[in-house]
Amino acid sequence: AKELIKKPTEVTFFPQNNLRVVQVSCSKGEKHCHTMCVCDDGNAYAWGDQYKASWALFLMVGLEPRSEENASLTKAIIGLPAGTTVKKVMSGGIHSALLTTDGQLYTWGCGSDGRLGHPEYEGYVYLYKESRPKLVEAFGGRPVLDVESGYYSMMCLV
Repeated sequence: AKELIKKPTEVTFFPQNNLRVVQVSCSKGEKHCHTMCVCDDGNAYAWGDQYKASWALFLMVGLEPRSEENASLTKAIIGLPAGTTVKKVMSGGIHSALLTTDGQLYTWGCGSDGRLGHPEYEGYVYLYKESRPKLVEAFGGRPVLDVESGYYSMMCLV
């Protein structure tokens, strides 16, 4: 079993690549933890537990890992339109969301109990997993201004 890091530890990927973190989100709860951030290059980055695809759709950056802690650091979500700029990431319990600068909300991970905002999956209880970031279309084209989450739920401001 891996030993937990019990003191603040720098994630060395960002300074070495001249990136500045502009927003960060840590998952809620004590199990299956994952962290995501947005950097000043407009991309999202993530690391941690990939349970229920909570952030599993990030591709490997392709850099040599500098330590075991950042070996799984990843980038570039599959399935977003080319040129998409990320405004905010949100790590839920075992689900995640991404908000673009043009107000599009994408969600993925555990979709149980409708927490991802995709109405076709509201009847599923703990069996539904959205493996790819999927656009939430429930707002009729209106831009999403902000998104937040708990362990089992998500809400947004439209």
